[in-house]
Amino acid sequence: MMSIIVVLIFSTAFIGSGIAPARGSIAPALKLNDKENIIAPESFKGKYVLLNFWSAADGKSRLKTNELNAAVKELNKNDNNKGKISLVSVNFDRSEKLFHEIVKRDNLDAQSQFYATGKDAENLRRAYNLQKGLNSFLINPKGKIIAVNPSRNDLSRILNQN
Repeated sequence: MMSIIVVLIFSTAFIGSGIAPARGSIAPALKLNDKENIIAPESFKGKYVLLNFWSAADGKSRLKTNELNAAVKELNKNDNNKGKISLVSVNFDRSEKLFHEIVKRDNLDAQSQFYATGKDAENLRRAYNLQKGLNSFLINPKGKIIAVNPSRNDLSRILNQN
């Protein structure tokens, strides 16, 4: 009897997602419209998309955002990879003013930076199960997640083999 209760409790914990999308799964739909940019999935057809979530309150995610921003710029300079990968970096700070200040201060590509708040932020957090330590996902041109929290070396290896 006790084992049945444990199984029921364990299985209901995963209802409503609760699990971050894994390598090999189709990336959840991404809908976001901040005041300056609109994410239009059609514009990424045929490209790899590095989807990154960050916040100034999470120092590691801010550092990772800087690293990924530089990596994508570097990869797109290479003739073999030019235009092959796009960065979509979503920020969850409480202050939009702080977000814009960090984008300027950290010299991030403003076209790839999006600010999520309210219902948009809540939906993204739920779809990607973002909790502690915000994550990044590399999505292939077919919409499948092929890497979770990829390093600069991972990105280079994946793009250069395809």
